[in-house]
Amino acid sequence: MSGGPLTLLALAIRRFEKGEIGVAEVQGSIVSNGSAVEGASQGLLEALRSAEAELEHVQHAMLLDQQRGAALEALGPLLRELERLGVSSRREVPSGALVARLDRDVEADTAYLYLSDVIPHGSVARSVECGPVVLDFDRLGRLVGIEVLSAGDVLPAALSAD
Repeated sequence: MSGGPLTLLALAIRRFEKGEIGVAEVQGSIVSNGSAVEGASQGLLEALRSAEAELEHVQHAMLLDQQRGAALEALGPLLRELERLGVSSRREVPSGALVARLDRDVEADTAYLYLSDVIPHGSVARSVECGPVVLDFDRLGRLVGIEVLSAGDVLPAALSAD
């Protein structure tokens, strides 16, 4: 499942924060996804331009070992603006593995986020209801899936769209 350009941009920033991609890759994501945004707010456009310019400076004017910290600082305002706009990059689980699948049942108004490729039948040992969210754990206590009830009200539009 792919998101819109802002979701993809937020995911790239999170991947950069985790060290999964470098300065050039996150800068490329800003250029390609930022240019695909139509009708963006002035704040977002300014944050995109500023991050792009700062990353250009970081990449060419700093030693490699100094680039990461400076780039993270430069990306902060852009990430905060994306979050203010409700753009989520939370499709990733703490291990850094991407969510394998998000299934949406529009009739039942639920969504299920699989945190692994497959959850074998009978492997959910415990479910914990937390308001509109049900957390499913395997017998080792690992979170394997998340069910969202009233998904249309709870999930950001970027995640709840088919």
